[in-house]
Amino acid sequence: MPTDGTSDLDGSMGISRRQAIQLMGTSATLALAGCAGVTNDGGGGGEGGLADGTLTMYDEANPEKIQWNNYYGKKVNSRVVRKHLFDPLAKAPSYTSKVDPSETVDHPDLHPVMAKEWSIDGETASVTLKDGYKWHNGDDVTAKDVVTQFTIEKHLELPTWSALSGVSAADEKTVEFSLASTPVNESILFVQLLAIRPLTTPASIYKEHVKKLENGGKAAKEEFINTKIEEPIGNGPFKIDDVASQQYKLVAHDGHPASDAINYDVEVAYVEEVERMQQGLKSDELDAVERYPVPKKVQKEFPDHVETFPFPAAGGGCILFNLEKEPWSNRNVRKAFAWLIDRKKVAENALDWSVTPRTITGLPPGLVESWVGGDFLEANYEIYEPNQKKAETLLKGEGFTRENGTWLTPDGEELSAPIVAPNAGTYDDVGESAAAMLSEFGINAELVTKSSAAYGQAIDNGDFELVVTMHGSGQMHYYTILQDDFNKRKLPPTGMSMEREVPMPVGSPDGDLQTVNLQGKIDSLVTATSEKETQQLLREITWVYNQDVPSINPHFWVVTDYLTSDHWDYPDPTDEAFFNAVPLTLPKLGKLTATEK
Repeated sequence: MPTDGTSDLDGSMGISRRQAIQLMGTSATLALAGCAGVTNDGGGGGEGGLADGTLTMYDEANPEKIQWNNYYGKKVNSRVVRKHLFDPLAKAPSYTSKVDPSETVDHPDLHPVMAKEWSIDGETASVTLKDGYKWHNGDDVTAKDVVTQFTIEKHLELPTWSALSGVSAADEKTVEFSLASTPVNESILFVQLLAIRPLTTPASIYKEHVKKLENGGKAAKEEFINTKIEEPIGNGPFKIDDVASQQYKLVAHDGHPASDAINYDVEVAYVEEVERMQQGLKSDELDAVERYPVPKKVQKEFPDHVETFPFPAAGGGCILFNLEKEPWSNRNVRKAFAWLIDRKKVAENALDWSVTPRTITGLPPGLVESWVGGDFLEANYEIYEPNQKKAETLLKGEGFTRENGTWLTPDGEELSAPIVAPNAGTYDDVGESAAAMLSEFGINAELVTKSSAAYGQAIDNGDFELVVTMHGSGQMHYYTILQDDFNKRKLPPTGMSMEREVPMPVGSPDGDLQTVNLQGKIDSLVTATSEKETQQLLREITWVYNQDVPSINPHFWVVTDYLTSDHWDYPDPTDEAFFNAVPLTLPKLGKLTATEK
């Protein structure tokens, strides 16, 4: 199931390029862990005249295991709690009151949060911070804090620095970024600078880490990414008041611009089973849930005061091949599987609220329509609708044979395709449907379900042949989706080199094989300033995805935020505040208050 969608320097991104990407590849795929009940007594931070002084939510992170170094290389931290504690500089919009993924915004206008304004002048990009933000220890949020964060990311060699050559504080509220080259694609640059991470690095706390990173080389990086920070110092609208074994209690932070509007506390309970989200909304145990796909038939069982806010996500479930194992390193075997698996039926069996892309490109339908072109796609790409004859031709061409209805490898062994998935959420449904389709064709395919912990270990250790996991990103932008998705694929254990050999030119599946530097193409998007140049690059990148088939992508999620209306006042969904993660964004903007009795 999706959390943020992913990448998450606004979520889970961390550390060195390799380890950061590894986090992006695994964090959003894990099933919810733990279990808890919630006590919502209405006590909260509000006055006695409130109908309910506590906003109650669930989170998948165990408070006993949480740490708050956003670059820690082994574990991600709490998603819901973290977003209440830390604010980003800006956010890209994702919410739409009418879900139509074909109308996905391709150049989203960023919404300011902590940043007031940003611009480019020659070889310098400038970001000005708003007044009124303090860290939870009382220090003002300043440009030095932002410089600290980007200096850490420079030493950890994170992808954002491919566009930068330096960062400095021009004054207390102005950050200046020196650009590595010009001209630059401003849409990509500012998404990378402002929207993919919260600000988590007060200079007063992290300055010693920066000194070590500047002087300590590789050993200092390893030390930093293994450093746990047990007590968070945030800058968001809430700070931690109490931590129990199964629950966080958060109270309003006076040093936040929205503090005057916040007349309630927040309780976030740790849950294990995905179904607890549904049960909590049905039973009025919860006030809000962020980004959770619930079948429409289940939504009908929710009380009338549970409001839904759906939006197309930049990611979804996929079946990922382990490219370090045979026969999955063979491109034609992967393509054969793509012709066998009915992606639309898999999506329908897994979740009734999602959209199946026309074919395998790595991008959601709206972005494909905008940048590749629907007519161009139909005329030039392989569409991968179910076609057993094409699959048979590909397999036989690679030396596979079928005897008595069973497919054998070139070595005469039975062709087996175990598909690993967690035993909760919708990933197991994806795996089960795909396995049934492959079995019908004579391939020994089966679903192998694992607990949340065992599933995560299987991915980390490369202990799988095929696995159901997440593809895509947490930001609805072509660059972040492709960067995140391919970066997840190129790491061990999936073993995908960014030098891909595919038939060229674009639109010629029978063309001569050529080696394409995929990372170079993605990096070139940063300096592509014309729509024509951007379109050509995106056609080449999506063509590589279409021909290489690193994963089979049945769907992009349509996920939903939920917020009750019986004890809470908030604007109509047409308000500009409804642009991202409704239950977590409204408090940051002072647009959510507890009702009076």
